[in-house]
Amino acid sequence: RSHLPSFVSSSRTFTQATPQPLGKPNPFGPAHGKRKAALYATCLVNYNLPSIGEAARQVLLQQGVEVSVAYPGCCGMPQLESGDIASVAAAAIRVSRELQQVIDSGRTVVALTPSCALMLKLEWPLLLPDNPDVKRLAAHTMD
Repeated sequence: RSHLPSFVSSSRTFTQATPQPLGKPNPFGPAHGKRKAALYATCLVNYNLPSIGEAARQVLLQQGVEVSVAYPGCCGMPQLESGDIASVAAAAIRVSRELQQVIDSGRTVVALTPSCALMLKLEWPLLLPDNPDVKRLAAHTMD
């Protein structure tokens, strides 16, 4: 029998455990009053390694960045790896649409997992080059 690692918590994900409000930005940080970020939690951080999200939150707050958390769903990387392009396209459409309000609020989307940043910034625009939500999200995402 193989042992499968369990989720960090079966009932508390990063998005559920993150304190609200997320904390006050450091008023002496270089980005204070200038930058806003939304942490795209990703499946890895949300369900398995919430400490990554917490560390990112603390670093950004210390720099003076106003921080929020967003996780409208999976980016579809596992489906891409298995060749299920239709599911990837559906995820891209759904997630990019839901993240438009984050962008509208002046926030940059910060993907906490490199493979998810790759999806949002490069793979989705290749898959859906005419989708305005996908294009806009790609332009407003960083890792």
